[in-house]
Amino acid sequence: MSEASQTLQRIVRGAGIVFVGIVISMFFGFLIRVIIARYFSVEEYGVLNFVLIVLSITLVLNNSRFFTITF
Repeated sequence: MSEASQTLQRIVRGAGIVFVGIVISMFFGFLIRVIIARYFSVEEYGVLNFVLIVLSITLVLNNSRFFTITF
């Protein structure tokens, strides 16, 4: 096997591992949301989602360097 073929095989294998990891992560994220939704009231679940949205927006702004948050 040529060096280029081996390199391509390693890249494809690594991409496959990353893809499987992302799918597993999304599945567990969905599962956790279903479990949380069953145990929280409508108001509590709404507050949780609001906090998660604010956190997500803050992280996007922080990563885009509009402002920096130091912990």
